[in-house]
Amino acid sequence: KVVQISRSEIERVDKYVSKKERDSRLALPVIFDSPPLVVTKLGKSLLQFLKKINHGRKEASYYQKLILQILNFLFEPELIAGKIEEATILGTERRDIIFINDSEKTFFSYLRNVHKNFVIVFETKNTYDLTVENFNQLGTYLGDKTGYCGFLITRNNISKKDKLKAISIYNNLKRIILILSDQDIELMINDRIIGKDPMRYLQKCYREFMVSIQ
Repeated sequence: KVVQISRSEIERVDKYVSKKERDSRLALPVIFDSPPLVVTKLGKSLLQFLKKINHGRKEASYYQKLILQILNFLFEPELIAGKIEEATILGTERRDIIFINDSEKTFFSYLRNVHKNFVIVFETKNTYDLTVENFNQLGTYLGDKTGYCGFLITRNNISKKDKLKAISIYNNLKRIILILSDQDIELMINDRIIGKDPMRYLQKCYREFMVSIQ
């Protein structure tokens, strides 16, 4: 049946091949519990790809897919079954990246127990600046079904305005939005390369945010 379709509807094959060729530059293995040399090589490759992706809508999908691979590299097997653009059953909401929180480590299990994060949502924004809509969008995704802590990943360093917006959302909705920049991602990748647990970096970001709202 597959052969028959591929012969009669050759445009489907062409579209599939074209898509795979476009995405080939992000075709890296995602592995954990690997020898240090393999971890180092993969980490450096991910850093190179991150620096090559341009800001803006045109390469937003590449950025999103790369961030998924980076998150796998950093947090497997604590966060598992990562998916891009996981839609709700009615299709009314579509989240950039969502993971199942299967961790027994202190911070991720803390998010699950305290903030109901049985899943963890990551929104990616391949932009120079974050907008109010970016924060509101992630804020609407968070709640009883997804947990009350989510991550907003963007290209540039976080501004004071961004921090104040995240604090405002917490004060009004009790939803925690932690912002990560390319610089934060690079630091966590380098931690992973040298054998440090990047989860600790997320824990530090969480602690700094909670202190800032008091």
